[in-house]
Amino acid sequence: MKLRYCLAAALSLAASTAFAIPPEAPLAASAKEAAADTAADTAAEGDYSLESYLRKVESDNRDLKLAREDLLQAEQSVVQARSALLPTVAAQYSYTRNLVDVMQTSPVASQAGGGQLIYQDVDSNFDNESTIGLGVNQKLFDAQAIASYSQARKAREVRVAALETTRRSIRTAAKKLYAQAQLTKAVLEVMETSEKAAAENYRSVSLKAQAGVSTEL
Repeated sequence: MKLRYCLAAALSLAASTAFAIPPEAPLAASAKEAAADTAADTAAEGDYSLESYLRKVESDNRDLKLAREDLLQAEQSVVQARSALLPTVAAQYSYTRNLVDVMQTSPVASQAGGGQLIYQDVDSNFDNESTIGLGVNQKLFDAQAIASYSQARKAREVRVAALETTRRSIRTAAKKLYAQAQLTKAVLEVMETSEKAAAENYRSVSLKAQAGVSTEL
């Protein structure tokens, strides 16, 4: 546990000194700071392989989350712009329930030999009436809609490129920090081993001095 905390502290110090980025590279600086934060957190939690560490960096990194959200918005803009080029479909439905019969006198027959017409009251409406309407409208050419769709697609391509650039920058910074963390861990292990060996030698010399086998320096 002590080693892990020392490793986390070493990573934080390395992120603020050894990997300082000049002002003309804000994206790289942001990527290294984000990777440094994740490196310190993961080092405190336990040991990680390089691949698992990089996966955690990509899933937790704030810059990548923002880039993914920008790409999602760009995708929605493309869908919205494309909808202006699609046909418009309109449907309508109506229903009428007639409670009162409407009677209308209409000729139904005539007398033999061309006599007078025979009239009869006929129900002119139905108890239930339904009407369905369907309309389709398609613009053959819309310059503004085509331009908006083309612009939305280009904006999406820019967001895709930005996401990939951010991802590569963060992965590169994370790999450097991971390598430095491994080096720092190895150095600490050597220091602890040396400290234990020195303590054992001191204890051995002290026992020999007490027994009169050797003299104290």
